[in-house]
Amino acid sequence: MFFPSYSLSGQTTAEVSLEELAEPVPVDLNTADLEQLILLDGIGEAKAQAILDYREENGPFESWEEVDQVKGISMNMIEVWEDKAVISR
Repeated sequence: MFFPSYSLSGQTTAEVSLEELAEPVPVDLNTADLEQLILLDGIGEAKAQAILDYREENGPFESWEEVDQVKGISMNMIEVWEDKAVISR
């Protein structure tokens, strides 16, 4: 399904598919809050809070290996997040 966008002159300026609108935005582990972290596979409230606590104590994450140091988080879990999470710099 496409949704055309019209300019003031009535001409079509762009078309955007519903699928493009629905693409998920990756969760940034350095800025996400508890509710955003819970969106990641395998993350409940306790693990999300562990990520927030680690970030508060140690500053922003600089690598996936550092995320692996958070209690309850494993590299296997991180691999599942491949397209769902990012680390901003």
